[in-house]
Order: sequence, then C-alpha cells, then structure tokens
Amino acid sequence: MGSSPTFVRACCAIDIAELQNKLKLGASVTIVVVAAGTGIGTVSNPGGSESKNYHLAALTHRETPQKASVYWMMRDHLLTQQNPRISPETPKNVRLAELQRDVTALGVDWHDRSKRAENGLQRNATLACLLKAHAANNRAKSEENKCPESSNSGESNNAKSDDINSALRFQGDPTSTPLAQEALFAAVESDSACAAALSNSRMGALFVSVVQEVAKQTVDHELSVATSGTNIRRTVLQRVVRVFRSLNALEGVSPQEASALLVESLRYALFDGYVGARFSANKLVSGRGVLVDNAVYKKEVPDGYEMLRDAKNNPITKMVKETNDKDAEDVSYTACYPKGVGRFSITPAMVVVLSTLMSNAFEENFSNIGDVFERDMAKFLYFTVQVFHGRTVRELVAFIVGPFAAVGEAAQEILNGDRRVDFGSLTLRIAGSLQKVHDARRDELWSNKSGGAWIEISPPGLPSADVVLHIPDVITLPIQCKDRVNVVFSVATFGSGAAAAQSTSSPNTLSRSSFISA
Repeated sequence: MGSSPTFVRACCAIDIAELQNKLKLGASVTIVVVAAGTGIGTVSNPGGSESKNYHLAALTHRETPQKASVYWMMRDHLLTQQNPRISPETPKNVRLAELQRDVTALGVDWHDRSKRAENGLQRNATLACLLKAHAANNRAKSEENKCPESSNSGESNNAKSDDINSALRFQGDPTSTPLAQEALFAAVESDSACAAALSNSRMGALFVSVVQEVAKQTVDHELSVATSGTNIRRTVLQRVVRVFRSLNALEGVSPQEASALLVESLRYALFDGYVGARFSANKLVSGRGVLVDNAVYKKEVPDGYEMLRDAKNNPITKMVKETNDKDAEDVSYTACYPKGVGRFSITPAMVVVLSTLMSNAFEENFSNIGDVFERDMAKFLYFTVQVFHGRTVRELVAFIVGPFAAVGEAAQEILNGDRRVDFGSLTLRIAGSLQKVHDARRDELWSNKSGGAWIEISPPGLPSADVVLHIPDVITLPIQCKDRVNVVFSVATFGSGAAAAQSTSSPNTLSRSSFISA
C-alpha cells in the first residue's frame, strides 16, 4: 500500500472489521494494519513522513533477524493444501505425508547450516523414492492403456499408442503437480544463490509463484516430473529476479548499472567512511533500495553500538513524541549502529539479485557443467578487484585469501609495499587459445605495459592454475580449485603447481610459498 498514501490513510481511518466488510473479504483473510515506512521509493514518495508516529516506527530498531519465514510459510501451506487431495486409491509409494514431514523439519532448522544439510539430505532421499515410484506407476499405467495391436498395422498402432500415452501420461494423477513442485523447490533450496535470496520476503514469495508456474509447464510438456538436467538459476532464479526488478526501484536497471550498484554497495559496506562519486549512500538506500542503513535511534546507546556524529562531531539526535498527547514532551533518540555489522550493509538476497541481472555478461544463460566453482571464483574476483580499485594490494589479497593464508617471504615483500590496485579496464574470459597465432596477444596480456587487468578461467599460459588474476605491474594471483570433503590440504600439496606458477613472466606473482590451503 506504500505506493498510495491516500489509500493508506483511508484504510487506517476505518475500523478493521468494517474494512473487511467493505472489501467483501471472507473469514479466511486477516487484515493487519501496521505503521511503517512506505518502503523502496520513499525518496520520490514521502507521503506520511510528516507523521510523528511514522518517524518513531521507521527509526526504531526492532531487532528482527532476516528469516525466510514467508517462503516456508507458503511452502508448508502449499504442501498441506495438496496432500488431502491425494485419494485413497493413490498408491502408497507416492503419498506425500513423509515428504511433508521432511519439508517441515527443513524449514524449522533452515538457519542452522548443519541441520539444514542433514534435513536436506533426508528430504532429497524421500523425494527421490517418490519420484522413482511415480515414474514406475506411470510406466505401468501406460502399459495398461496401450492400444490393442493389429497384425496388419502393428507399427502404426504402436505409434498411436505411444502418442496417446504421451499425451495422457500425467492426467488424473494427483501427485504429478506436487512432486514436480517439490523437485523444483529441492533444487532451489540446494542452490547457494537461490537459498541466499530466500531471506528476502518478496523474493521468497516470488520463488513460490514461479515454481508453481514452471511445475505446471513440466507436467504439461515434459517427459518426467523430475528436474534432471534443469538449470535452476536459468529456469527459476532469472524469472524471479526479473519480476522482482519490475516491482521496485530497480525497474529498468541495465546489467552495466547493476554491476555499478553492486560494486558501490560493497564499498560502502566494507570501507568505513567511504563516499562514492557516482552513488551517494542516500541514493543506494532510498533511491535504489539496494543498500541497508544500519543506523537506528535509541534512547540510550547500548554496548556494542557506535554513536553517529555530524560534521561538527556532535551526536545526531531526533526529538520524537511517543504519544499523540499534545502536552507530552518530546523524547530524545540518538542515532547509532552496531559495530559488528557496520553503518551500511548489503543483504545476500540483494547480491543475488544484482549479480543475476548481469547473467548475460557471465554467459550464465547456458548450462556450465564441470567448472561451476571455477566460474564462481572468477566472478568473485571480478567484483572484488573492482571494489578494491585504488586500495592497497595488501587489502585486496587479505580479503581474497582470508586469515588462514600461508604467505611466504617473497610474496610478503610484495604485500608489505604501498602498491595499489590500479587498472584501466578489467576483462573476464575463459581459456584462451594455445595456437601460436595467439602468442602475440598472449604476450600483450601478460605485459606490464598494458593497463588492462584480466581474469581467466583455465589459462593456457599458466596450466597449474584453474583461475588467474593478472593486474599489470601490480600482481598476478594464480588460484587452484580443489574438491574437498573434510580434507585439509597442506601447502606442499600445491608444490608442483606452485613451481610452474613461479616460472611466469610476471615479477609480481605470489608463487610457491604463498599458495593457500583452502
């Protein structure tokens, strides 16, 4: 309702019961009127902001953690609603009661990563059994429905029978739609990007909506209700993000602007006191709605909070009436923010939205099977290098490798200097050619004279690395990606690869002794 202040005032002026009656809503609908801000776009629609109660509601911290509660509430309702439709005649091996229990358990412990993994495996096992049973039952039903074969036209009858079975294979089976939905939901909840996006309530609701749409298409047109070979980010996530963009201040944002918004938001989140030349904090918070301002107003600044001060170093305060009593005195609230979080932050869901809006730039509209982690690492480097542009190489490397890096003496000398991350352009590419005709181009890329930085996946000039970052006259950082299941790799594990990296033409390569156990 935030887009229409007049409508908001009209609704708030009417008694809830009377409003429900005037809107002709049944008993299954509950109306709740909440005093809050007008949401994304308030900078262009400040209706209601003159109210004292509006200020108090908008500026008081409610200590509410980010949760995917809306998504799981809708998931549970959807599955509960569908389960009673399963008739007694439905084979026991495809009934949904056990799956419903597994989904409920997964939702309850969603924010506990260890329990989420355990419950997810249990849900996946149950779902796999149901999908297998569903396929077997449909095959058996198809055999029963085959047309009688004729000795004179056996082949044509068989073809006709197959067409009929193909058209009618899922009709009348009440488990087809819920199983197709659950297969898609399982893929969403198992994908790191989709799972991160569920913390946003609107994104969570859109996931449920899009999954139902895709499931219907699957039942109507696919050979199976399972999701074998489905790219969930392309099939579901991209649709969700497109709808999400159309509903708020990101409407019309191009991939180039999405990249700039993400980079600037990360700079505000990482660097205290940062002031961007292109986007102000107010523009990112109120104008685009991509950055979160963690400043809150408290009567007393609690422990662990940093007080906000103005240009003259005075505390920023706001006087607010806590009641509608005209004779009541104003109460002073002081602006502050939690030290552990920082003044500004960007939610995982918004990172997913902005990076997905750039999917064409990363060639993610095609299935990339086999090098997914390498591509994600390259994307991580692509954004990180832009965020740290102009800052010291030491800060960049510390952010990339984390606190557990094993850095050798030669590499440490590079990091101890004041060399800064500087480049004129940044290119992300996949596996250049090994042919001799490309030697000149390769030499140009590795040259310290060029101002263009690049990130390459599976570089032919450095076969020991899966991904390499090269910033001319600044640093070359080769990275090896290792499959790891409860295994810790020592620095010695990378010996042969590091030795090859040491022979590179760049004098600023973090080599042998600086490879990381990760």
